[in-house]
Amino acid sequence: MNFRKTLRALCLVFFLPGLATAADSSKLVYFDQPESARLFDQAEVKGQFWTLARYFISQRIDTFCSVASSVMVLNALGVSSPSSPMTYPYSKFDEQNFFTPGVLARQRVRNIAGDGLYLAELGDMLKAFDVVVDEHHADQFSADEFRTLAVAALKSTDRYVVVNFSRDRISQEGGGHFSPLAAYDVKSDRFLVLDTARYKYPPYWVKAQDLWEAMNTVDADAKARRGFLIIGRTAK
Repeated sequence: MNFRKTLRALCLVFFLPGLATAADSSKLVYFDQPESARLFDQAEVKGQFWTLARYFISQRIDTFCSVASSVMVLNALGVSSPSSPMTYPYSKFDEQNFFTPGVLARQRVRNIAGDGLYLAELGDMLKAFDVVVDEHHADQFSADEFRTLAVAALKSTDRYVVVNFSRDRISQEGGGHFSPLAAYDVKSDRFLVLDTARYKYPPYWVKAQDLWEAMNTVDADAKARRGFLIIGRTAK
């Protein structure tokens, strides 16, 4: 079996559930489609994919995309976590022990479960951990500037990107959403989004311009544009 067939077979197993359907947007290339194997094969910026894939989880409820994204990134960064009864004696973040006293002082679980979060709220919650958070709203940057910042972070080993965008702008069902980026293909100018609603959509490749336009939308609760966070470890 050649590389592409092998990769496709692994993806079909690893990223189920959430197969793409004929109703999905032609602008997106879903990870279980043959074209995705070609994009992944040629992508020059994909080192973070392997780390994030290890910690790739599905959000437990519909409004926990921000929490699931945070769990993936904190684990990928190797941030020390509280113990968890589900994995003791191993120490990794999950959607329960993420809610430390420092996080709860900033945002209550019931608020997130009811309404979700907007960009500034997630950025503030992440500051409860040993990380540096750079908050960027899409109206402060052009698509080219977003691409430059995101690709630079993806090339690093200590900075991760979480995007906040409106699903309907990329022809998906739903409203505002958070998920991490895992790779970038220069030739097609596409980012790979590890969508935390794995029961709804598999990961997908999206054009940088389309993603920026989906971020450059108004979050009615925040009364501000959506955007992206770059999360990194604090200097030692």
